[in-house]
Parts: sequence; C-alpha cells; structure tokens
Amino acid sequence: MVIQPVEFWFSCGDSLCLRTVKRNALVVNAARGGSPPATFVPALPADVEVVYAIEAAPERPQRALAMLPQAVRYAIFPAYQRHYIEIEGSYGSYLGKFSNKTRQTWRRKLSKLERANGGPVRWRAFRRAEEMPEFHCLACQVAKTTYQEKLYNSGILDTPAFRDQLERNARADLIRGYVLFLNQRPIAYNYCYAIDGVLVSSKIGYDPKFAQLSPGTVLFHLILETLFGRDRFRQFDFGRGEFAYKEHYATSQLRCVDAFYFPRTAENLAFAAAHFGTALLSRSVSRSLGAIGVKDAVKRGLGNIAARRRGVLRPSTLDEGGGP
Repeated sequence: MVIQPVEFWFSCGDSLCLRTVKRNALVVNAARGGSPPATFVPALPADVEVVYAIEAAPERPQRALAMLPQAVRYAIFPAYQRHYIEIEGSYGSYLGKFSNKTRQTWRRKLSKLERANGGPVRWRAFRRAEEMPEFHCLACQVAKTTYQEKLYNSGILDTPAFRDQLERNARADLIRGYVLFLNQRPIAYNYCYAIDGVLVSSKIGYDPKFAQLSPGTVLFHLILETLFGRDRFRQFDFGRGEFAYKEHYATSQLRCVDAFYFPRTAENLAFAAAHFGTALLSRSVSRSLGAIGVKDAVKRGLGNIAARRRGVLRPSTLDEGGGP
C-alpha cells in the first residue's frame, strides 16, 4: 500500500483557503470492497498519522464524525463523482470515442508545442527509486510557479521526508512521475501513485508563462499513450475533486466520499471536529449568500482578491494546467 501526504483545507467557500494542514496517510481504495479501513489503524507506521480511504458513497446519509472501536472516522461530505479511464484496448481506440474536431484540436496543440520546441516534444517518465530525486527536483521547479502552490500552498511537497517517501514508494513500483520540457526547461509535471492496479493522479501543475502551449493537455495525452501501451495499470484515476475536463476524458465514474480514519486520541478528535465545524460554517455562509443572489459575485471577488495578493492567474481547465 502507498503512503502519501493528504491535505485538509480550512476554507471559506471554494475560493478562499484560510489554512492548509497536511497529514501523512496510508491510502486505501475501499470503493469496491476489501478490508475495512479502520482495521489498518492499529498497525500504522510511526510516521503515518491517518488512513485515507476512498469509499463508495452510501445510499443513506451517514454521520460525518464517528467514534469506532479502532479509530475516529471522519468522512468529508458531500459525495463527489470520481472519474476514471479504463486502460483497455489501444490508445487509438480510446481516442476514437472523441469527435474528429476534438482529435484535431489535440494534434494542433501537439504541433504547436513541437514548433516552439524546434523539434519533437521532449518529456520523461520516472518510476525507479534512483530517478525520484531528479523527478522531485524538476517537479518542484514547476510547482513553485503554479497557482496551486501560490494560492493554496498545495503543490508537490519540497521536503527531505517527502523525497525519502518517494524513493520508498518507487522501490515498491508505486510511483509514476512525468515531466514535460520546452527545450531544456521543465514546464509541466504530473505526479501519480498506484493503488491495486489503479494509477491515481495526485498533483499536476504547469508554468503559467507557457499556458498558451497547452502543456497540461499535451502531457496528459503523452501519459495516456504510455499507459495504454507500456505499463501495468488497468485504470487511470483522476483523483479528488470535480472538474469538467475529468468528465470529458473519463470512460467511467463512481460516486465516492473521502473518509479518514485517525487513531483514537483527543487531539485527533478535536482536529476532525474543527475541520468539520469549519466546513459546516462555510456551507452555511455559501447557502445564505446564494439565497440573496450574491454567492457567485462574492465567490469571484474573494478568489480574485486572494489571487491578486499572490500575483496568481487561476486556470480552470486541463488545457491551462488546472486541476486540484
């Protein structure tokens, strides 16, 4: 199983992140059965603080916060659609599900980057432990320029502990890192981890100076071509969050919730309760603003204020390098 940092956003609506707290987590895919996630809590390694479980959304409402015999369970609602690409057949057959216009748009974007590069597009896939220091260095160079990092402190972690974790996971063949270059300069990255034959997209980013070259779309298609032809995964998981580009590219979806299983301590219970309380307050404010017809205007205003304070342009599509 893979160990990854997870982020808890203490925010006001979707646009204003007040604080981001990171916890080291054992990631479990429980959406299609398997051992109950709480059973992993007693045996967590010393450097792991929580079990993060991807679970199928329940048919009936459940309590967000619950004390279990082995753990504090905290589920973040509402549920969301998690999008997947089934890696079966060929890359060409996958592209066949799109219109001619969409396929031509992709080829134009690739050609545009080739012209800017003065030749074939250069990119690299990283999977071995000895490759992780180079991948991490290149990804951090890009991440420092992205809106995710500047606006939400949510880029790839630049810490010795995370670099060591990358190498440990890579030794178990649980990591894929991808970097796109313009000449010799890294301009986009995608960091993925593996769970049970599924490759999960965890962090993506691009250098906004090169947004006109559509680095997110180009790198994504290069990754997919490799997955269909030369890797072991049966499914690509777009990860947390709902974005239009995920639905556009996906071939299947599942309604999920993110559930976190903490060791039973007063500190963990207080943390989960604080996050839950902040989420309730945020939703209450959002509903009140919606009732008087100013929600969208306030959301845009808060997001733009936060972005301007950090000098950030916030993209919203894969073509612009967007995503959670």
